[in-house]
Amino acid sequence: MKIKIFLFLLISLFFLNKLIYPVQSNNHYYDSYDNPLDKFEFVYDELKKYFKEKMPDKFIVKYIKTETGIFSSNYSYFNPRNGSILINELHKSDLIQTIAHESCNLCMAYITSNLSVNENYRFFDEGFASIFEKIILNKHEKIVFDELENYKKNSLSIAADQNNKDNVNFKKVQKWSEYFGKTSEKTNDYAYQVGSSFVFYIFDSYGIDSFFQFLIDIAKTQNMDKSFKNIFKKNKSEIEKEWQDYLKKVKLY
Repeated sequence: MKIKIFLFLLISLFFLNKLIYPVQSNNHYYDSYDNPLDKFEFVYDELKKYFKEKMPDKFIVKYIKTETGIFSSNYSYFNPRNGSILINELHKSDLIQTIAHESCNLCMAYITSNLSVNENYRFFDEGFASIFEKIILNKHEKIVFDELENYKKNSLSIAADQNNKDNVNFKKVQKWSEYFGKTSEKTNDYAYQVGSSFVFYIFDSYGIDSFFQFLIDIAKTQNMDKSFKNIFKKNKSEIEKEWQDYLKKVKLY
């Protein structure tokens, strides 16, 4: 009898422990019904190489019909308040690329304490997200050419052309709503490539790790000039000139 009571108590404690300390899932992507989406886990693994521990633990993927009010344009969206990715049904054909881009936006919001959603910082947010989606395409698609290298050449060429037109400077790119334009209206297609060119400039001039140190620092300072000085030992005008000089060396196609 005592043995039965002991076993009952042991089993009860086991299940109670499960309720209090639930087993942690290895999944990070879920649908609206909290079902794990294993097919996107490799995107999380790749993101972690760049953002380390400074990223959300959970992403909720929601599919929304195009005619829904939020989709007045052909874009998909991310919501940093609840870690959700709202997928426009038009993007089902390039789903992996869209998931990669919006997940990167969410990670950028996380690492900068949501500063990157401010239009003053959207240029490097969208710039790296565009780079990251090409990294994922290289991993996911069995293609014969390098998506990332091809994107770098094209984006730098486009940015160099805009630089020749005096259209690459912080004053302009930090007014993202004007520089890119409203998503519901005609947009300036070069904006994302110009944003990517800034990230490529930092990568090539200071190293990839420095870019992410800058993101962490800007969450603390909430001031781009201060973070430039803290991480790159240059002020804003010096960084801007280096970026422009970097683009002057690019071959136009």
